Amino acid sequence: MENPTKNDQLLTDLINQPSTTPAIVSPADRQQTSTQQRPRATSRTVGGLYDKLGLTLALIGSLTVSALIWYAGAYFTLWFLERAGLTLAGAGPAKWAIPAAITAGQLWLWPRANSPWQSMLVFLGFLAFDVGTSWGGFTSWAAGRRVQMFSGFTIPNDGMWLHSLALICGLGFAFLPEKIARWALSELRRTWR
Repeated sequence: MENPTKNDQLLTDLINQPSTTPAIVSPADRQQTSTQQRPRATSRTVGGLYDKLGLTLALIGSLTVSALIWYAGAYFTLWFLERAGLTLAGAGPAKWAIPAAITAGQLWLWPRANSPWQSMLVFLGFLAFDVGTSWGGFTSWAAGRRVQMFSGFTIPNDGMWLHSLALICGLGFAFLPEKIARWALSELRRTWR
């Protein structure tokens, strides 16, 4: 038998060292660990009544912010539809059923693992309509408008900055209200149980 060389010894040492790489997890093990309850990182420890009332007020404020973001998105959707020629002036409060239906379509048709392709197609249609009409309404409303927040600024009349801002707002109007509201409601339930 040959004497081990320096390279052979290094290879043997490397093989015998404990691994610092993560272990390979089988799909069955992954399934088992994913179904186990994990502690929530966002949970707060709430002390007495004073802390509960303070947190409740903050969470109600968060729900208000969520409602205002939804309202802004709905407003710009209706603004766009009116500018596109849809007569909504005589509809009164019933016109708010349009953005409410769009929101319902996005929330309850949200794609899941085994969703049929039709559900995905309708969801994407609702999402594109929501973001697109909010974008269009925002650009029509905001172009050249002076905003007096902080030291004040003027929104551009056209171009990349206006459309980038409109796209960000459209995506925010589509996704943020529901995410904020669900989080705030779950925190309220946890606070008062």
